[in-house]
Amino acid sequence: MHPLEKPMQSNACYTPTTFQPSDTALLSIGQWQMVQLYLADAQNLNIGSGGTTDPSVLAIYTRLKTQAIQFNGSVLPAAQLLGNHLSAYGAMSKQSFGAIADLMDADTPNKTAIAELLGNLRSTAVSYQTKSEDIFNAVSDFIAASQQDVADLKAAAAAELAKAAKDNAQITQMHLAYEDAYADKIIAQSNILHDQKVIDDTKYYSWVPFVGTAVSVGEIIAHEHDIKEQIARINADVAEMQKTTAEMNALRADISELTYTAKYNTAMAGQITSTLGSLDLIKGAWGTIVQELGDVIANVEKATAQALKNNPCLSAVSLATAAVEWGQVADDAESFALNFYIQPKVA
Repeated sequence: MHPLEKPMQSNACYTPTTFQPSDTALLSIGQWQMVQLYLADAQNLNIGSGGTTDPSVLAIYTRLKTQAIQFNGSVLPAAQLLGNHLSAYGAMSKQSFGAIADLMDADTPNKTAIAELLGNLRSTAVSYQTKSEDIFNAVSDFIAASQQDVADLKAAAAAELAKAAKDNAQITQMHLAYEDAYADKIIAQSNILHDQKVIDDTKYYSWVPFVGTAVSVGEIIAHEHDIKEQIARINADVAEMQKTTAEMNALRADISELTYTAKYNTAMAGQITSTLGSLDLIKGAWGTIVQELGDVIANVEKATAQALKNNPCLSAVSLATAAVEWGQVADDAESFALNFYIQPKVA
């Protein structure tokens, strides 16, 4: 609770308010931990050690890691610090509003002093708004980059699965070629057995009278030549089978890598997607704070102009409105800071 320093009962135009934090956290502890889990995983990506060697996918990983390091190391700490400052200033600003209300309540209001205090209040609000806009823009940029990361990871996974399917189809065709070479090898082996039997039979019957020895020798030579051709045929088939086997094994290894990487990229895309809702809440909170500070600035400017025009009642109303809006800024900043969690760095 951040009550105004004192009620201004004498000025009927100025309605004091109290800063009442809702004590409702923007993100639950679990949501902060989910954000940190993704950021930790992205920061710890060991690029280039195992897994994919695809340059385009490695580029996505590099970008993910760089973004996570910058967001977790710079943006979130700055947001936490600014949120704490805004929440604390919500309590301290009661002094500024109270002092201005006192001057407005005087019998002869000091317009110069009032304008100076209002000017200081405006400068403070402008400074905070500029810093809040920086946080809002940084979170917005990170969300946009994360959404692009999701799209790129999904596209990469789809391309990897398509390549794995193409490799599988190629393995199927290679297996058919392997079977053809194997069948041809079996035929050649059968031919050798046949040739060898013919040779053996020819040698066995070569002593039979009236069967020319020259004819027997010629037939043996022909079949021996055929055996040599069949052996060469078998060697060619074996070489082809070995080559095909090596190519199929290489494709199987490629499929294994592609399948693993596709699963990893899909999981990473899902992890990023699961954090986008929390990141959108953070973006929305800082967008609201920027808008509320803009309302504070506008009403402080109104109060200044009205005070200088000798309209103390209207000026007090604008001041009261600005006070309420400062309270809203403090509430939103405190909601952001509640449960805020950054994963401690492991030495």
